[in-house]
Amino acid sequence: MQTLTLTMGPLISLVPWLLAVAAVAQPNPGLEANSPQPRRVDLSQPLPARCSALQVQPSPGELRQLAPTGELRVTINTGNFVLTQTAASGVVGLSPNLTQLMGRQLGVPIAPALVSSAGAAYQEVAEGRADLGFFGLSENRASGKAVSGSTLGVSYSSPYIEIFGSYAVRNGSSITRNSQVDQPGNTIVVGKNSVYNLWLIDNLRHARVVQAPTSPEVTSFMLANDYSIGAGIRNQLLNDAASTGKIRVLDGSFMVIQQALATGRGRPQAVVYLDRFVRAVISSGCLQDLVVQNRLRDATIPPGP
Repeated sequence: MQTLTLTMGPLISLVPWLLAVAAVAQPNPGLEANSPQPRRVDLSQPLPARCSALQVQPSPGELRQLAPTGELRVTINTGNFVLTQTAASGVVGLSPNLTQLMGRQLGVPIAPALVSSAGAAYQEVAEGRADLGFFGLSENRASGKAVSGSTLGVSYSSPYIEIFGSYAVRNGSSITRNSQVDQPGNTIVVGKNSVYNLWLIDNLRHARVVQAPTSPEVTSFMLANDYSIGAGIRNQLLNDAASTGKIRVLDGSFMVIQQALATGRGRPQAVVYLDRFVRAVISSGCLQDLVVQNRLRDATIPPGP
């Protein structure tokens, strides 16, 4: 039997790594207290070569504002079908990949917290319990306008990916075009406080909105409560249509959702870093490689900021 011995020097050098592993293994308790089983974010997925080669070092001021507690507290929304998926190892996908990559750049432990909706992710960041979130650009969220009861709001990076909001209808519906949805008497089911929920409230003139608890529950809520129209991320609705056989997704989209990185307001240097990070992942080709690796459909990368 071989005995492994470590001198004090190597042990000390392992401390940051051990802290990071411990943070990954212990998601923030309480945020998912009703979940039937503990869940974790998998931050050990292999990254494409162009991502591994990325160097986006923060200034001391940027690091202090982005990780004021000495760790990067990140909220991961499992309700976004494009940005996260569930695997045997935990929650994986584009948001965990970017979190993993940013942790490497900052050189601090990552403290991930799982939430089930964009509204919950927004609240964690706006109220200062998380330093970083991934959700759609919205002026209502930026200003803190009555989305979660917070008046603090958030600050966004430039967008890094664009996804599409589409409508789905029951198979027997006479609606075949997006222009037929916003009509008197129509009711649209949408995930509570999602970016498309906020957009529909601001832009609908005739139809009314009913909120499902979260975006992934739009189709089940729609079918269980005898509603005929749902709205959400196109990818999610297409998956629901295939799995239930009871709805169809209308062609095209009613809005383009620009996904960005967000941090709490009052952190201008952190936003400068987030913008530089977004520029780097786009211009290096890293983001394109991650889109391919995660097999994302109906998502586009905007031109670099």
